[in-house]
Amino acid sequence: SSGAAPPPDAAAAAQGEKAGDPRMHAHAHLWLQYRVASTRILLAQGRYGAARQAVTASQQECAAVNEQLLSREVSLRQIQLDMHEGKTDLTLAALSELVGKARKLHQRDQRLACLVASFAEMQRDHGMDAGALSSFQEAEHLLLQWVSAHGLTETKSVYLPHTDVLSRVQLSLAQLHAAAGNHPLSLLYCGRVRMVLGVSRDPSPSTLCAMHLQVARSNRLLLAPS
Repeated sequence: SSGAAPPPDAAAAAQGEKAGDPRMHAHAHLWLQYRVASTRILLAQGRYGAARQAVTASQQECAAVNEQLLSREVSLRQIQLDMHEGKTDLTLAALSELVGKARKLHQRDQRLACLVASFAEMQRDHGMDAGALSSFQEAEHLLLQWVSAHGLTETKSVYLPHTDVLSRVQLSLAQLHAAAGNHPLSLLYCGRVRMVLGVSRDPSPSTLCAMHLQVARSNRLLLAPS
């Protein structure tokens, strides 16, 4: 009858969509989220060839719809793949450029904090301690600001998000301050790490061990005769 609904393919065609292609549906952003997640999973599995192919495809699809935030995460996967291949100088420059572009978007959220933390770790690995210190401080500020804005500190919830990144950032700050000879400040940051791990659902054993080791080192140096 004339009142019958058109078949799905005809309905999709009437909307200018290609039937059966999830990238062309109204929920294109959901499709891109899936694509970006697949790059992260493939990289975690060590399937570097497949991960690089997925990164290339995701970059093209993000560019097609001008998706900036997800494109940033895909670019980070690209940088991690380049790091795996030993292209350290190239990755440092690429990550610096990526952080600069992210800052220009004025979306100072947890995603930017995680990106800045990755940049800080790379700076530290290249012996750029002053730059790493500044970047780690920015990452900590962004994470604490985001947590406070959502009222999450008052809940004392064990599901506090991004505790792994925050504790890693604060531990790195403790280590950098200790390397600069400021052991009281290093111990202060170790205390912050302990507090964050206390509200973490799955505290990292490696971060916890490194924190205790840093406390022992700083206390030993503070108590050592001058």
